[in-house]
Amino acid sequence: MVGVGDSPSDRPAEPAGEDRAPRLFGKEEFAACYHASYRVFWLIAMNIVRDVELAEDVVQEAAVIGLRKLEQYTPGTNFDAWIWTVVRNVALNRAR
Repeated sequence: MVGVGDSPSDRPAEPAGEDRAPRLFGKEEFAACYHASYRVFWLIAMNIVRDVELAEDVVQEAAVIGLRKLEQYTPGTNFDAWIWTVVRNVALNRAR
């Protein structure tokens, strides 16, 4: 398993060139990137909801939402920032 702080270069690279077709970001790539930063996502959720079990639920719900909206993610952009936003929004909704 990849740990927190591992280099983004461990993630799938975008092919270079202007004539390339848009690359899809598949479920396997999602899972690899998601698991690489799971602990950070959990810490973000925990900071907002202040409950261990609820933080785990938030992170799991964010994963489901992320998978449902995977077509909205642009490969080559910051995956962590994209999911952090989902985690944060789910956590804020749960904290209300």
